[in-house]
Formats: sequence, C-alpha cells, structure tokens
Amino acid sequence: MTILEALKVMGQKIPDKEFNYGISLLSDYWGRKIDKDEFEKLCSEFSLSCGFEELSPGPLPNRPQKLLEYDQLDFNAKNRIDDKFWLQPEITKYLNEKIKVIWHNQTNKAELKRLRDNCMKYNDQVNFLRTSKKILEHRDWETDNWELIKQYYKPNNPRI
Repeated sequence: MTILEALKVMGQKIPDKEFNYGISLLSDYWGRKIDKDEFEKLCSEFSLSCGFEELSPGPLPNRPQKLLEYDQLDFNAKNRIDDKFWLQPEITKYLNEKIKVIWHNQTNKAELKRLRDNCMKYNDQVNFLRTSKKILEHRDWETDNWELIKQYYKPNNPRI
C-alpha cells in the first residue's frame, strides 16, 4: 500500500502537491514510461520524504469509568453482567476507537515493513535503518499495550 492509498483509507485529504505527484507516477507507470521496479522505488522515496512521521504508533483511547469499575469486579460478578452493558454508548465508542487505533497501527507497521523491504532492495541503508527503528517503535507499543489490546476480547462474543 502506498502512502496515497493509506491516506485515502484513513479518510484524510491528500495535499494537492502530493496527490498530483502520485497521479503523475501512476500515469508514468500505466503509460509504460517507467517499469514496476522504478515505480516502487519512486513510491518508496516519496513515502519516506513526506508523511513518514505519521506512521508512528498512535495511543489507545482512555477507558471510560464504567469499564474501570467493571475491571474491579471479581470473575463471578463479571459473568453476571448483562450483554447490554457492552452496548452502552460510551463502551461501544471506546471499543470502536480502540479497534480503529489497533487497525491503524497494524496498517502503519505493514507499510513500514514494505518500505524497509524496498530500502533493502534498493540498497538505501539510511532509510532502511530509519524504517527499522520505526518498526521497533511499533513492536514496543504492542508489547507495552498487549494487556490493553487483548482486554475485553472474547472470541465468538459480541463484546468486541
């Protein structure tokens, strides 16, 4: 996925300069002025030159008070909670935001891995190290937030 695709998926407006450059790259590729290898190289260089910092991991949202209270309950009390608890607006908002952040971070990590692979392919050691460092930031984020990421997740359950 190119940075243009990622921005569109995230619903962000792509600045005119970047949009026009992306369109010109696609036009050159489709018009066979450049081959696939050159196209991927130019896309990688473009992604690394603008928007790279936006590929940093984002923070998880704060849990609402009702979930903090739920966390204090013992196992039996949690099992007695009606499923309607999970449908309350502040709970569903939190869970939706949490899923969005996790998805966004996973997408960014995948983009970074693609960029890193292209850097290796084109012998770009500086950007290879840059992308590797950013991937490690994502791994650290996942490690630091693992308990919160998996919290409230129950397979085959409407909770999340």
